[in-house]
Amino acid sequence: VPCPTLTKRLSVFGIAVVLFLSQEYARLRTELEDQHVNFVKWCETIFGEAVIAQMHLKAVRSFVESVLRYGLPVNFEVAMILPQAKAESRLRAALQEMYGHLGGNWASSSEKDGETTAIPGIAQEDFYPYVFSFLNIQT
Repeated sequence: VPCPTLTKRLSVFGIAVVLFLSQEYARLRTELEDQHVNFVKWCETIFGEAVIAQMHLKAVRSFVESVLRYGLPVNFEVAMILPQAKAESRLRAALQEMYGHLGGNWASSSEKDGETTAIPGIAQEDFYPYVFSFLNIQT
């Protein structure tokens, strides 16, 4: 038990005297470890569901955007492509060559002259003649 006079003097400066109770600390430490184990189990369970939900939203977005761009009837393919480190520009060039005819006037804007075409609904995103949705994964 601390000295009452010392406690009063320290309280003037905003300093609180804390008693260290080893039994209470041990109980709280055990409770923290139990909560951590439960939290890790919950995260492992929910992570799969979160990834499934994210993939579902990406699929719905691809479907809706393809219908809005190209109309009905629906005729499209969905692919998830993870290019190697320095191959992204070659992949974009290959996709541009394959699907460039689908872009119409929007894809043939004169970006070489520094001009960009304002596409309604796209805002500041890059436009490709194919539906593109970025998925950030860490490998």
